[in-house]
Amino acid sequence: MDDVGVQRVGSFPGVWGRITVAAGSVIDFSGSAIVNAANEGCISGGGVDGAVNAAGGEELVQARRALPIVQEPRVRCPTGQARTTTGGKLRVAWVIHAVGPNYRAVESEDDGDDLLFRAYCSAMIEARAKAMRTVGFSLLSAGIFRGGRPLSEVLTLALLAVEACVYPELEEVFLVGFTRNEIDTLHQVSESLLTPPNATELRQSALERFCAPVRQYHAWCLEQRQRPIGHAIALAAAVVQRG
Repeated sequence: MDDVGVQRVGSFPGVWGRITVAAGSVIDFSGSAIVNAANEGCISGGGVDGAVNAAGGEELVQARRALPIVQEPRVRCPTGQARTTTGGKLRVAWVIHAVGPNYRAVESEDDGDDLLFRAYCSAMIEARAKAMRTVGFSLLSAGIFRGGRPLSEVLTLALLAVEACVYPELEEVFLVGFTRNEIDTLHQVSESLLTPPNATELRQSALERFCAPVRQYHAWCLEQRQRPIGHAIALAAAVVQRG
């Protein structure tokens, strides 16, 4: 493993920092923060979420319980949003809990795509608000929650969102695949979207496959990344207040 606890598979330049595809588990990631695949209750769950709690210990569990309920029944983080807590015993200072959609439960595939894109962007906004330098993402809605949505499309949305939300303080952001299929697909998609010199045109072409709300939010994210960090802090607070 690399010094960050996961194995770099491919790394690409962003407007700021680098976007890296990695193999391993975010539980082992060492850096500023990991992004946990949480549910709306934001206390505990199965898979990655359960492993995050187990590794983070009681301090992390209590920090999650302390997150304010913003909707009933007991929703701390609505789908498409993210919240930040301490990292507890993990090798990171922070855990960003992001809630991706369950494609089997959304009204339409387009709705799922929009919520997934927003979940990744919300996590990046949380990271920027604290000027986090290294962030390791678990893959949101990439397992059973993606339903019949192709893994390549789910990961295309992930990469488009992360790339649109990079910020000056960021040194490296990792998308961490666990299974061989996740790792290989991540690498293929990242090469198709992030390889210079025509990466911008490639991403724009990929965006055309998705619904208007995704394209509009992508454009909004590109505008926000030109603004100072104080704006990101205010933006993150506003998202939490809206619930």
